Amino acid sequence: MTDKRRLLTTILLVAGSLILGFVNQIRIDVPKEQSNPTWALFVGFSVFIGGLIIFQSQKAYGQISLKLQKAADWLEVTDWQIVLLFISLVFVFLAAMGAGLIQKMYSPVIAVISWIFGIGWAFIGGYQWDQEKPTISKSTILLSIIVFVIAFLFRGFGTGTIPLFLTGDEAASGIIAAQFKSGDWNNIFITRWYSFPTLFSFIQSIFIEIFGQTTEALRILSALVGALTVVAAYLCGKVMFGNRAGMLAALSLSALHFHINFSRLGLNNIWDGLWYTVTIGALWYGWENNKRLGYLFAGLALGFSQYFYASSKGLLGIIILGIFLAFLFNRHRLYQSIPNLVPMFIVSIAVIFPVLYS
Repeated sequence: MTDKRRLLTTILLVAGSLILGFVNQIRIDVPKEQSNPTWALFVGFSVFIGGLIIFQSQKAYGQISLKLQKAADWLEVTDWQIVLLFISLVFVFLAAMGAGLIQKMYSPVIAVISWIFGIGWAFIGGYQWDQEKPTISKSTILLSIIVFVIAFLFRGFGTGTIPLFLTGDEAASGIIAAQFKSGDWNNIFITRWYSFPTLFSFIQSIFIEIFGQTTEALRILSALVGALTVVAAYLCGKVMFGNRAGMLAALSLSALHFHINFSRLGLNNIWDGLWYTVTIGALWYGWENNKRLGYLFAGLALGFSQYFYASSKGLLGIIILGIFLAFLFNRHRLYQSIPNLVPMFIVSIAVIFPVLYS
């Protein structure tokens, strides 16, 4: 048995077993009227049987591999990666079914593990293993650390008293986060406070658990995210226009009073700057250098951005507008980039699907 055949067999057998096991647990935990996982049982059984057939028959493996290879050649990956891309979507469906639509997930372990599997397998399925791996110089790492420290000093010092008053929105956000801390809530895939997804509240609850139910604990997450956004601005500017432009962008943003103000509020607004910068920077890097890794990171950032502030939806509009402009002015390059864009969107769908399902 060749290594490729053994790998494909292993993936199918393991994935089929996991799907059947997860579906069985979902059938136990989730009320019947809430979901019907029969289709997932059929998929899991089919995937597992496919693995057995490939293990037993070289002829069957050749036929299946030939069909998979057509799609693999188009996406510039291998046949087993096509299987991972397909299976990743099954797991994010299972995540949504296991979570349910109420404040406490029906099957939290299955929901979260399925979500992680779905994202991870989509990323691995789209990754080009034969491409040269990007490298980051020591000087870039050092400058990023320096930029982060400077930006955080502006944002993280005295968060309990600056701003002086805790706003009503901050307090309401903190109440939801405290409910996650107390265990009254645990569903990170639904919406709650002002119809925002609850993943933000869950992350806030971690800081409240560590630092106590204080104003500082409520706001320190925003200070960290604001400082990371400054680092992202440096790296994005460096990738697009060179090191000097990146440093100027970072230094300007680090001292921008408007950004500092929102980095000191216990709200989810500040996350948009981080996700916009990372998504656009990664997509730019992938487009300019024809690197699949850039597209995949853009897909991750695009997906996670939808769990935070409402204006993150505009990020998808920017990407669609960019594709439209590429179609008008650089159509040949756009067609060449389609095999990169497809895995990017699959990764973003894997990330965002459970909250869309709700």
